[in-house]
Amino acid sequence: MPNYSVVGPSVNFSDGVLELSEEQYGARAHNLEDLGKGRYKIVNTVQFKHGEMVGYEGEVNKTLLSLIEEEGKKEPDDPDKDPLELLLEGNVGEVKKELPNLSDDDLLKVIELEEAGENRKGVLDAVNAVIESRDND
Repeated sequence: MPNYSVVGPSVNFSDGVLELSEEQYGARAHNLEDLGKGRYKIVNTVQFKHGEMVGYEGEVNKTLLSLIEEEGKKEPDDPDKDPLELLLEGNVGEVKKELPNLSDDDLLKVIELEEAGENRKGVLDAVNAVIESRDND
């Protein structure tokens, strides 16, 4: 059974079979029929949040495909792409986590790239906070 990660804010499954952890099943038991071995038939629509992993057998239409990503099917990173550009493809939390590992020059380039791209306040504020903390050291 293919495993998927929820990449949208949330996703609803209304038919098919899911493979879930006990914790995932417990919260949704009233909408699922236990098939054994961690597999469950969807009886009523069930929802999963961003970041959750589920096994799923069923129709994957374009709408669903925009909200989930099959594990192991992620497109390979472009080896010619600037590593800082790759970093900025992540969400704000992912970017923030890596900022302390960057050089001062890289932090300045991140500001430049972010301002020219998505211009996310959370990223720009985090970069400036790292720079200021280094200035105070």
